[in-house]
Amino acid sequence: MFSFSDMDLFLALAGTGSFTAAASKLNTTQSAVSRRLVQLEREVGCRLVTRSRGGRQILLTPSGRAFLSIAERYMELWNETKALPQMNLHISFTLEVAGTVGEYILPQVLHRFVRAEPNIFFTVHRGDSQQCYERMANYRADMGIVTEEQYYPKVESHPIFSVPMVLLANRHGSLRPGMSPRELNMEKEVFVPWTADFSQWHTTVLGGFLTPVVSVWAPHVAQPFFSSDPDTWMIAPLSIAKAMEKLDAALTWYPLEQGPADQTVYYIVRAGERSEFVGRFLQFLAQILTETDGIHLLVGKEQKPG
Repeated sequence: MFSFSDMDLFLALAGTGSFTAAASKLNTTQSAVSRRLVQLEREVGCRLVTRSRGGRQILLTPSGRAFLSIAERYMELWNETKALPQMNLHISFTLEVAGTVGEYILPQVLHRFVRAEPNIFFTVHRGDSQQCYERMANYRADMGIVTEEQYYPKVESHPIFSVPMVLLANRHGSLRPGMSPRELNMEKEVFVPWTADFSQWHTTVLGGFLTPVVSVWAPHVAQPFFSSDPDTWMIAPLSIAKAMEKLDAALTWYPLEQGPADQTVYYIVRAGERSEFVGRFLQFLAQILTETDGIHLLVGKEQKPG
């Protein structure tokens, strides 16, 4: 079985091309280098080097050139193995995020969390709620943030916050505060299927036979419609409506009479396996949410983040 010293010896010989120089580099004698090379060639089963006349210089045989790449890869693996203790100083944390929560609420949370936990390799994946549950159950994530509760074996969900649904509109249009859904012109709607419950409410209250003219997967896609037609409207969570209002001064939001139920956002973890970093992340999330008007915080705050 090859050892580190075998590979170190061969690389020294190949690099210097001389028994004398290799011996000097390895802080040993020329005879010791020659003896160890014979043992290595016996173990490999072929000649690795040829000696020049006088025996001072060496050349690699075809087998020796092939063995050189093996020795180099061996040393790379050896160095990676030696670095493993340092890798324990860094812990990976993978977060799954469903829908648009990650676009409008999480950036500030992620920034604060990463600054406070510099030794964490932090990864964020985006998908729908079903994908978040699947990745959590399959040990591909440490935590998920979703907008829908689903039953999934060995995965538990906990509410983080709820937020009212409001009417997002162009402030220069004809829409006004306190409108009811039935007063809205369906031909001017930009529909986003926030959750299954919201879509069901939309069908029940606004009528399944009334199909929205525009249906998009994310609210920012709708911005050109608000600009081109001041009577365009969207029903959206308050947190997203406020974020879009900051991005576009022409947009505003109004309370909606007899609107859909508040949207609730949950975090999911594997049952009985919540890590300390989940708790820390939730602390930063709670801190950001308490700074945001209109959001009803549901997750407990055990302590303030440091």
